[in-house]
Amino acid sequence: MLELGAGIGDLTDFFVNQDCDVTCVDGRVPNVCAIQERHPWVKALLLDVEEDFGHLGQFDVVFAYGLLYHLERPFQALRRFACHTSGVFLLETKVLTDLEAPQNPLEDVKDRTQALHGVGSLLPRQAILATLSDLFQHVYIPTTQPEHEEFLVDWANAKPPCREIFVASRSQLSSPNLIETLR
Repeated sequence: MLELGAGIGDLTDFFVNQDCDVTCVDGRVPNVCAIQERHPWVKALLLDVEEDFGHLGQFDVVFAYGLLYHLERPFQALRRFACHTSGVFLLETKVLTDLEAPQNPLEDVKDRTQALHGVGSLLPRQAILATLSDLFQHVYIPTTQPEHEEFLVDWANAKPPCREIFVASRSQLSSPNLIETLR
């Protein structure tokens, strides 16, 4: 599995504990060093995900948690991520409601949790769903969300910041916890 924008590897343990062969990538040297220190058995690579990384090949699972909104060109990134996904792509990102226009906020490049190039992006969740639907045969939204105020189940009165989880797959997934439409 490929973990994109892994930061210091906070979420890597989950995949290691599932006996996954994990490759982590991040665009900052201190983050990659932290991953190597915390998880010496994991392959950790310095990589700018906004650039071509075709040499990595394909992965059964590609995981991008909290990364997309830190990228200046999110639609290009989603296309690139899809090219490396042979099975399932798991995406968690900050989103806008469908009534809001896309935004490109400036971020602090000195903060190792922010945009590598200083410009992020916020997209309406419908635009993300549509793009993923163009790239994958099946796209789902989990029926439950993490217990956190930014993860909504009821979008009727949504107020930013909001987050959404998307599950895109090359083959059909059957689970009562996944639906094919936005809540």
